Amino acid sequence: MESVLWVLPVDKTGRPTGSARQVTREVSDAPVWAGGSATLLYLGGRLKSVRLDGKPARSIPVRLTWRNDTGPDQVVIHAGRMWDGVSPSVVRDVDVIVRGQRIVMQGHAYGSR
Repeated sequence: MESVLWVLPVDKTGRPTGSARQVTREVSDAPVWAGGSATLLYLGGRLKSVRLDGKPARSIPVRLTWRNDTGPDQVVIHAGRMWDGVSPSVVRDVDVIVRGQRIVMQGHAYGSR
């Protein structure tokens, strides 16, 4: 409610069996249960967890690293039909050469270089 997390005890039919209790005090997005039913994970600017026993929320460090794979030095794509986005028609049976993630040559018939 009001962008923070609350819990409400319910019975097996989903009917409330007690009062709702607030468990976070900050804007809390994307909540999921973790470790059974005693802990919630959520996004509060960062990944956080809060236990339902009243202990304060704690940040969970997320050390993600990513870098673009450079891939092979050259790739030859054999295309049966290709439209370059500029010409009025398609071309047939061409090799498209990609070097370093850039198209450097196109329009040669298969096998002729």
